Amino acid sequence: MLGVKGASASRYPQLEAVLLTEEGFKRSIRYADGFDAALTGVVSVVVMGVVLNLSLTLYRLDRAGLPMRFLWLYLFDVRGPGGTVDALFWAAVWVPVIAVPVMVGLLIARWMTRDGSVFKVCEQYRRGGFVAELVPTDITIFVKDKRGLLFMIAGPGAAAESVQNAVRHMRARVEPKSREARLYLRGLSATVAGADCPAVLAKKADPGLPDGIFITGQLTRRWPVRVAVPVGGDGTRLKLWQLQKDVPLA
Repeated sequence: MLGVKGASASRYPQLEAVLLTEEGFKRSIRYADGFDAALTGVVSVVVMGVVLNLSLTLYRLDRAGLPMRFLWLYLFDVRGPGGTVDALFWAAVWVPVIAVPVMVGLLIARWMTRDGSVFKVCEQYRRGGFVAELVPTDITIFVKDKRGLLFMIAGPGAAAESVQNAVRHMRARVEPKSREARLYLRGLSATVAGADCPAVLAKKADPGLPDGIFITGQLTRRWPVRVAVPVGGDGTRLKLWQLQKDVPLA
């Protein structure tokens, strides 16, 4: 393997010991998966539908000159001014109603599968994961079509000096205002954006960089310490998990 090779001295031995237990891992990371994205989308639909329905209902009450106690007359009324079904009124009334059971089903599925999913990630962590420090390079790249920052991560077995040397090497490549420097930056952005995981082996972007160094693009300097879990089995990609705010790093 080119990347994750094995354990080495860590600045966070107590945290890494906690992460080795399933309950400790579950308490320590901010776990999110496809269920979270789906739930966020469904909840957004419900909230927007309810707000739209209330807005339309209040507007129709005002137009009719009726007091608030007649709110129920229009709350589930999907008829437009002509007495026929209006697409906007129908969507405002029934889309939230349909989305609520979907939301409940997702919540139940999330609750039933979360522990198993987290414990699976914990098992992956045990097979070569580590607590990673994101070292800033002060190099700007594009992350998800937005201007972001490039960070480096020293994998297990990689010396801290090698990261600093790699940072200096990269800065030297991008500092000249030349066509070569622009192409190099594009290559960095493409490597990070093209990876299906947040961190990828730096050698994929620049073969001149040492083994065991990873690069990642982030939109913020927040959360400089992450839990890194190798994925794919070839040691060239890492999934980065944020820690809970109350997790002690010492």
